[in-house]
Amino acid sequence: MLPGPGGIYPTAYIAFVIIVLSWFVMYKLPFGLRLRACGEHPDAAASVGINVRAMRYFAVLLSGLLAGLAGGQQPIVPIHGGCFDPAGIRIPGQIPSLQASGKAQG
Repeated sequence: MLPGPGGIYPTAYIAFVIIVLSWFVMYKLPFGLRLRACGEHPDAAASVGINVRAMRYFAVLLSGLLAGLAGGQQPIVPIHGGCFDPAGIRIPGQIPSLQASGKAQG
């Protein structure tokens, strides 16, 4: 993929649109208020009839989608100053598993 006008890759424009859209959904729509309430005060959200489990499930799916979009641009945009190293992709993916388990080996 070649840079667009001004030397900016098209994926940067897509990321900007996703940031603005995410802000709008989280802070201007009732869905965003419910989602934030389930994360900050799940008992209070449940007391007003919000399905906290479904909202958390959706939040995990949405964060996985956004992470996939962010990681999906790596093979598209060339890395300057060297060749693309597929082995380098595994390191960021191992960090959450290390944080969750608290140990380096499974």
